[in-house]
Amino acid sequence: MVPDRVTSRRVTRLLRDHAAARRPGTDPVLESIATAVLVEEVFDITLTDDEIDPVLLDDPAAVTALVRRHGGTP
Repeated sequence: MVPDRVTSRRVTRLLRDHAAARRPGTDPVLESIATAVLVEEVFDITLTDDEIDPVLLDDPAAVTALVRRHGGTP
């Protein structure tokens, strides 16, 4: 099993890099969908509609918890 800190660092880095690529003025709902797709692909998980939330997906700790809850690949 991979230590929790590795998953946490990977999620933080992924969200930071994704945020840096965003265009100013982009719709937050569309950004949350793009972030959800990225997280699903990188960690091989499927998020529910309720989990595709701009506030939730901007928080590295919340995304790390989602990845762990879904048993995603670290």
